[in-house]
Amino acid sequence: HGTIKLAVMGRNADATNNMQGNYFGDAPYLVSPLQGLTDFDASVETSYCDGSNTNQAVRLAKAADVAVLVVGLTSEAVSPSDEAEGKDRESLILPENQDALI
Repeated sequence: HGTIKLAVMGRNADATNNMQGNYFGDAPYLVSPLQGLTDFDASVETSYCDGSNTNQAVRLAKAADVAVLVVGLTSEAVSPSDEAEGKDRESLILPENQDALI
């Protein structure tokens, strides 16, 4: 079969604290999407970027067989948060240039 090249990209690809949101206790363990995909199969060669550099992300995606984007908002568990109780957003555009990444 051979090696599968997987590009995992986006500001939430390697996030764990953000997964808990603002209603969390003590999670027994947290696995980021990047870690879960990396550990899934030894025949998968994983590359990663946080997506802040769109040119780097495009290079990784072109070199990969599969590209996975993990985008979205940050919760109150992460500082600074994109939205929170009493902190509404004025736009549906994703922050941090994520729309360009997509």
